[in-house]
This record gives sequence, structure tokens and C-alpha cells, in this order.
Amino acid sequence: MDFDIEVEGTCIDVLCPKDANFTNDLLYELKPEMARVGFDCEMHTKVCHEKETIGQRIIKHDRRFKNEVMQSMDTSTDEITYLNIDNKIIRGKRNTISSIPMTENELNEYKSMNDKAVFSIEGEITSFEARKLNENTELFTMIISDSQDSIYVKKFAKDPGDKAFMNNIKVGMHAKTKGVAQYDRFSDSVTLIANIMEYTNRVVPKDVRKDVAPLKRIELHVHSKMSTLDGIDSVKDYVDIAKKWGHKAIAITDHGNVQGFPELFKSTKDKAIKPIYGAEFTFVDQADTQIVKNPIDVSFDDAVFTVFDIETTGLSVNYDKIIEIAAVKIKNNHIIEE
Repeated sequence: MDFDIEVEGTCIDVLCPKDANFTNDLLYELKPEMARVGFDCEMHTKVCHEKETIGQRIIKHDRRFKNEVMQSMDTSTDEITYLNIDNKIIRGKRNTISSIPMTENELNEYKSMNDKAVFSIEGEITSFEARKLNENTELFTMIISDSQDSIYVKKFAKDPGDKAFMNNIKVGMHAKTKGVAQYDRFSDSVTLIANIMEYTNRVVPKDVRKDVAPLKRIELHVHSKMSTLDGIDSVKDYVDIAKKWGHKAIAITDHGNVQGFPELFKSTKDKAIKPIYGAEFTFVDQADTQIVKNPIDVSFDDAVFTVFDIETTGLSVNYDKIIEIAAVKIKNNHIIEE
């Protein structure tokens, strides 16, 4: 039903894409059924190379389906609630992460002024890792971030219920946790050892924007973090958002380099979006470019010139100093003075 046909006399040709070999088997079954209702005809397939292939149609359908699913995820009507275990919930005022002492000295000073270093915080889980310490104990390590700061949070679990509860955590969920601040020599920072933990029933979307345009745009000029001082996010971040919005393709055009190409290749291997490999280069008109001041038309072999270098305490002309100057005089590719 999806293919065009050509009819000439009692012959019917079905126009098929090059990968629709199965059509011959279908016509073999269809011919006696046609004869049974009074159509005595020859039926053949004709390959049309210009037609979209079955594989291409599947990829297009899959891309459209993924886009619809991903766009609907952000508009979930499920209310975001906090889950807990054994009805252990955090009550009372919560602290900001930035109010927790961040160094060992600051923490010792805080403990000397207060009875104990107990804090309760709330934020987004930006990193999560589970590790088995021994036969009975698992260690769950995460980073919780709010709008201003981040902190390592660790939770030791021995009870099977606690382990199951913690293993359901996903990056992107929001969490409330209460625990004791301790200096962790392994991470060289203050870490919160959690006693009570709550987290949301699903990942909380950070960006609820959607692209509902029937004709999607294609971004042809993306600078990733591979463009020094000219880009922020990774190539994968850009590809993921373009996939989510249903874009058919995306071009990475980093400034002066192609270092983002491997990541672009990996993040588009699922064929949900077409990668366009590009770069933005700067062209210089040599006729208008002055490299040497007061040039002399003489070959290097005949010239006598001095090469010098300076060492400084930093890059600021206001606050840093020159600490060493070195120079060598060169003639005929040999150093004649230092």
C-alpha cells in the first residue's frame, strides 16, 4: 500500500526501494488472491533507486518517535514529591551549602564554637556513585549542588532496605539530607556524612524548553568548549539537546580546531541526528600583514640577529615582574654572543 504502481495492460509493476526484496514474496501470495476475485494479471517489482529506502524510513520514524517521547518527558504531570525510608524525614530549617565550613581549620573552629557540626541541606544530585566496601556495607558517594555551591555527601548503608533505597538514586534528582560534617582526607575537603536522606520521585528537568515548530531549524554554527574562551558546553551536551528538540542535524564548527570531532562521532552513532563536521578558521591577507618592523631584505645566512626571551612571575603587566632576560646573537646559524 505504501509503494507506487505502474499498470500496462495486464501487467502491474510495484515500484520499490532498493532494500525492499521482501516485496517479491508478498506478490507471490497476492497474485492468487487477485485471480480469485477476477483479476488475471502479471505482478512484478521494479527497483527505483531514487525512492527512500526502508532503512531510511525506519530511522526517520524512530527519530520522530524519540523526539515525541523526549519532548513529553519534560511536561510530565506527575507531581514531584520526596521519597524517604522508614518515614525518616528532615524537619526544621535547612542550611545553605555555602554556610558549611569548607576547610579543616574552618571546621575545627566551627566545632569549638558549637556543640556539633550537624547540617541539613537541599539541592540537585549532580554526581552519584555506589561502591561495595565489604560483604555487608555499601558506600554511596554523591555531589549535591544548590544555586551557589556544592559538597560531597557520603552515606554508609548496611541494611538491605537502605541499600535498595539508595540504589534508586539518579543524577538529576533533588535531595534533602541531614548529617555530620567531617574533613575527608581522601577528597581533601569537608564532606557531609548523611544520616537521613530524601530524594525526589523522578529527575527534575532543568530545562523545560521545547521546540514545537513543525519545521525544525538546524544549527550550523556551534562552538563547544573546544573553542578556547568561545564555548562552554561539551559537544555531547549540544547533540543531546538537538536530539531532544527533534532537530535532524547539527554542525560543530569550533574555532581553529577539530578536536570535537571524535565526541561528535560517538554522540551521533545512534543515527538519531546527522552530524555535520566543520570548523571556523581565520584567514590572514599576507599582503596587509606586517610581521617584521623595519624589514631588511637580506637572507638569514648573511644576517646577524639577536633572539631574546624573558621570564616573569606571571602574565599581568601591573602586578607581576620580569625576573630574567636572556639573549643570544646569531650569525650563520651559530651563536656568537650570549
